[in-house]
Amino acid sequence: MLITLSVHNIINNFQLIAESMPADPFLKDWLLVIITAPVILYLFIAATEKQVFAVLTRTVLSNRYAYTQFRSKSTGRAITGILLGAIALISITTFSYFAEGTFNASFFGLSGFLLWLFNLGVISLFILVRYIISVITGKLANSQEAFNEYYYNISRFYMFLSIILLFINFLIPYLVIIPDIFLIGFTLLLMAILFILRIIRLAGIFQRRSFSLLYMILYLCTLEFTPILISIKYLSGAL
Repeated sequence: MLITLSVHNIINNFQLIAESMPADPFLKDWLLVIITAPVILYLFIAATEKQVFAVLTRTVLSNRYAYTQFRSKSTGRAITGILLGAIALISITTFSYFAEGTFNASFFGLSGFLLWLFNLGVISLFILVRYIISVITGKLANSQEAFNEYYYNISRFYMFLSIILLFINFLIPYLVIIPDIFLIGFTLLLMAILFILRIIRLAGIFQRRSFSLLYMILYLCTLEFTPILISIKYLSGAL
């Protein structure tokens, strides 16, 4: 009898603890679908083209290999690039949603799926504007090939990041051992490192194309540093 009461008390205590714990805002059915979709796309790509991640890694780490890949683009790789671009867009949008939830960021009172859609729209617009600026700048500078290579490298850096985000986005809602803040902090540090590597890569492209130092600094400020400053200013108004 005493054993039965003790077991009953233990069960009641666990129920009270579970009820007192706040619900994880990231454990949503729609989020599971969004997290899973890019994984399925990546598995499809990996099944049709071997060593996708290895190629992206070498492209990010090696200037010479990146230049060779840029010069030897083919139809198959272009299709793969489109799918990887879709993965990058979804994964970065989802990570942004997780970061906003962790830091209690709020935009126009949006939450849940509406906030995710808002992030998707902002990031898509940012990518479109950046591409248009790159095309216009390339034409005005009469160096379209240089800016095509510039944008190619940027896209590969984002694709490389997005494959890592496939795992991070799964861990944030479902791995309880490591707090979300640590996973997000690690990812932000990785983004900062990739940003520095990207700046070095782009400076190398401009130097190889015989751009003057003044123009190189001007282009980097316009196409790299200004968007970062605008993003920081944008986020600071929501925190």
